[in-house]
Amino acid sequence: MEKTITGLTPGEYTVVETVPDISVPNGYRLVSTTYNVESRKVNVPKGGSAEVTITNKYEKLTEITVMKVDKDKKAKNADDPERFIDGAIFSLLDGEGHSVHSIESIQIVNASSGEEIEYSNDQFTLPIEGVKIKGLPNGTYILREEKAPAGYVIENKDTSFTVRDGNVVGSNTAIFEIENTPGAALPSAGGPGTTWIYLLGAMLTLGAGMAFVIRRRLMCG
Repeated sequence: MEKTITGLTPGEYTVVETVPDISVPNGYRLVSTTYNVESRKVNVPKGGSAEVTITNKYEKLTEITVMKVDKDKKAKNADDPERFIDGAIFSLLDGEGHSVHSIESIQIVNASSGEEIEYSNDQFTLPIEGVKIKGLPNGTYILREEKAPAGYVIENKDTSFTVRDGNVVGSNTAIFEIENTPGAALPSAGGPGTTWIYLLGAMLTLGAGMAFVIRRRLMCG
């Protein structure tokens, strides 16, 4: 695009592109803006003209699809339409494990309806249709499963991937089917579940010791 400004009096001018994203192509984001003149300043001589070239660099954004599947059902039939499950809670993080909430281009929507998915505290809940994560700039990301669907346990907590220029690096697909194993999660270490297990074990051990002492006394008496 070329624009000519006329009627300028001789002197020094500073050129600034104030709305660079007005022409950003769909599916891209503006990465940088450079000028061919130092400090964006240009001198217009009397009776002459000056030319400034502004170069905008764009980056192609990437879109991925995330689905949750029952591991056992997928193992029996990879195309089983009943393999999909919902209710898992995920976080989307950068490759260092930091929030990406400030990246304005990222949008999470229902993979079927296109409705926007609530994305608060860096977490979102996966519907049975899955989600599309749109507008990912180049880089490495982590899909972290914070909570498994009811009746399932987490298979792999973190799923890492790298995107570049609209593609997932090292993959010919942008669809992630993340598996969950049917079952109930074991109590976490140090939680109330394990506390009761330890208490029960101690009680059983104590009871066995008492029975042993009583029997010994009876036999020796």
